[in-house]
Amino acid sequence: MSRSVVKLPSSHKVRCVWCLVGPLVRWTGLHTSSIHNMDDALFEAGENRVGTVCSVLIDVLTTRSEAQLCKIFQHYGKYSKQGLAKVLESELHGDLEDCLMALVKSAWNKPAFFAEKLHLAMKGLGTNTDTLTRIIVSRSEIDLLKIIQEYKRMYGKPLQEAILEDLLKETSGDYEKILLAVCGTQ
Repeated sequence: MSRSVVKLPSSHKVRCVWCLVGPLVRWTGLHTSSIHNMDDALFEAGENRVGTVCSVLIDVLTTRSEAQLCKIFQHYGKYSKQGLAKVLESELHGDLEDCLMALVKSAWNKPAFFAEKLHLAMKGLGTNTDTLTRIIVSRSEIDLLKIIQEYKRMYGKPLQEAILEDLLKETSGDYEKILLAVCGTQ
């Protein structure tokens, strides 16, 4: 995500960086009125107007806990016929869209977010081994089993099988053995 933030226009870049790596102050309460206010603010800042008030989107998506964001996403449907992710895709473009969509997808379903990143790292010609290694190793003691399950649900085959197929085209040997050992058996 840090690469996306660096390319943002300076006002958005400064705000995203401050919110993401600055002193982390997250709202933790799940008050219904607060959630409705956030839904209303998101709707008014994006879909209900010509143009988008990016500062409101950045504020809501970077200062709320994952639990709050999930509640906000659930209630947003009362304001919009589309989900928040679809609205962001239609309202935003470029690096700001990528950054905020990563926040939405990660908060909504973190294992699915990482399963998608793994799939994209192995898709097409050339494997992004840095992404593959970073996700598998960094998530191995957190939620890799959930990511493996989500990968199978989303793409119809086990992650280990996808790694084997991909790496047989690209590389093999110790790198393949290590990744598969960290992922475990199917």
